[in-house]
Amino acid sequence: AGIAAVGARPSAAPRVIVVRGLRVALLAFDATGQGPPGVARWNEARARKAVTRARSSADVVAVGIHGGAEYVPTTDPYLMRIGRLLASWGADVVWGHGPHVVQPVHVLDPDRDGRPTVVATSLGNLLFDQHAPGTRRGATRPLF
Repeated sequence: AGIAAVGARPSAAPRVIVVRGLRVALLAFDATGQGPPGVARWNEARARKAVTRARSSADVVAVGIHGGAEYVPTTDPYLMRIGRLLASWGADVVWGHGPHVVQPVHVLDPDRDGRPTVVATSLGNLLFDQHAPGTRRGATRPLF
């Protein structure tokens, strides 16, 4: 289908795509500790190095984090902590996936470079056949 994989490299190397002349670096990490071999597992030192490297070569840095407490519709504190770390290292967007329900979206104050960071600890499900309450939808409109 032409969809590029992100986070399927244990080295956590960013995948850089160009969209209308804008260089977007994509990174993804598994923070569950249960991901299969071959995925980039959350490791603070490795993540910091990857985000810093991506920031130096891209206009936008977006990081996906898989983890968090499932089915809780409030901001996941663990993913928010990770989001704040990623923001401090230069991430522009952090999106969580794992809770399966929509959680609030936050815009963090600009970092030292004057760039705010959008942190969405969970955007719900795009496509999934779960029947638990709140799992049959994703964020389809602005939440903030």
